[in-house]
Amino acid sequence: MDERLEDHAESTARSLVDLVNALHRQGIEKPLEAYHIYSYLTRAAAELRNVFGLIEDSVQEMRAKEHLQSDYRDASLEDVFRRFTESSSAAQDLAGGLADKMGNA
Repeated sequence: MDERLEDHAESTARSLVDLVNALHRQGIEKPLEAYHIYSYLTRAAAELRNVFGLIEDSVQEMRAKEHLQSDYRDASLEDVFRRFTESSSAAQDLAGGLADKMGNA
């Protein structure tokens, strides 16, 4: 059971897609079922903020160690890194807002 981090991320994304498809197909029939699903997703939303932060920290660390290489689309590494940092911060804010709103519901 030595999965790579990418495999975990892919599996998580696939599971969420499967959940959305199941909700479309069969819906929710019992209030307790809805509560449990909502509870699980609230915890997942809270963890998303942590995931995005850890990814950004890892990229910052790779950058500090000069392990990042130039982008193959002829964009400068600084521009790519700036866009990543902006996107990562925005994603953390959105995930935090989602977790807060779901936690209050």
